[in-house]
Amino acid sequence: MIEDADKDFEVRTKEMRMPAKHAHKMGPLQWGYFQELGKEAQCTILPPVYQKIYEEVEQKRKGNVMWYKREDYRLLSPEEFERSMPGPN
Repeated sequence: MIEDADKDFEVRTKEMRMPAKHAHKMGPLQWGYFQELGKEAQCTILPPVYQKIYEEVEQKRKGNVMWYKREDYRLLSPEEFERSMPGPN
């Protein structure tokens, strides 16, 4: 496990040119990690809808920092979701 962590750190800092202080951040790398972890643990992996929601929220956060947290997401299927903005309280 330690060897794997060291190898991952080296890939991130040398090949991906991430600053060492940011090498622990997952960002879009998390989806491949979850796939690999699920296979090794022989358990169900997350459906693609979670990545889609994550990416949508990431974009909303960049463009609408004051309001993105007010949006609600509802899973419709392993592939689809719907977004809604709740009304005023």
